[in-house]
Amino acid sequence: MRNLVENIKASYQVRTSGIEELRGQVATDMGAARAHLNELNRSRQDMSRQLRDDLGKRHAARTKAEAQRRSSADLWLKNTASARQAQAEGIREDLAREHSSRVAAEAQRSSTAQDFLKGIAAGRNEMAASLKAGLNKSHSDRAQAEAQRKSETDTKLKGIASSREKNAQQLRSSLGKGRSDLARAARQQKSQARSWLKSVADKQAEDRAAWQDMSAALKSKRSNGKKQSQGPAEESHPSVDLAALGDRVFERLAGQPGGTRLAEMEQEFGMSRFQIDKALKILFERGKVE
Repeated sequence: MRNLVENIKASYQVRTSGIEELRGQVATDMGAARAHLNELNRSRQDMSRQLRDDLGKRHAARTKAEAQRRSSADLWLKNTASARQAQAEGIREDLAREHSSRVAAEAQRSSTAQDFLKGIAAGRNEMAASLKAGLNKSHSDRAQAEAQRKSETDTKLKGIASSREKNAQQLRSSLGKGRSDLARAARQQKSQARSWLKSVADKQAEDRAAWQDMSAALKSKRSNGKKQSQGPAEESHPSVDLAALGDRVFERLAGQPGGTRLAEMEQEFGMSRFQIDKALKILFERGKVE
């Protein structure tokens, strides 16, 4: 606690001494500033006094110089006015002489222009007569050429119309033949499809009868109580997109107008006969095959 008090006391003394030194420094600076300001004030007063003296001397000199300048300007203006008057009189004399010369030249130019215009009028009349004769001759030539061109154009148009009619007849004949060929091909394709579908239906009937016979035989064996080795179970058919399969079958039938075998489609599509039969049934329902 004693040390704290001593530290506070020492700090206070240091601050007090610092404040005293600062006060002394401020007083010194203020004194120097006052002395500097006083010196500046004296210097300004001396400068003002000197400027007033110089301005008084210069005012007298400027007044004298201005009087001399005005006198010189008046003399120059008088000389300039005299020279300008003499120059104006010379210009008026020159203008009068030039005016008379221009009047004479204008009269001569007007006479020359009239002679030139008369020559132009005579040449124009002569040219008009020549052009009129040439136009009359050209009109008859143009009329004859126009009649010939019209005749040639009519001949060309008739030839074009005849060629167009001939082409149209050939095109109609070709289109009629093409339609008949397409109709005949469509009928042939439908007939082949019916034949193929009939063979498929007959095959299904045979398979159905064989399956029923096999089922009856199995039932008979089971009823006799005899143990039989496990017979062939009903073939499982994986789930397939029958609509997509039907589209593939239809494309195959359309691309084979001569018909195709069911075994070939089984091998090509990798599907069982049962799945292909279902696809054909979908085609029947859609009306794509008859």
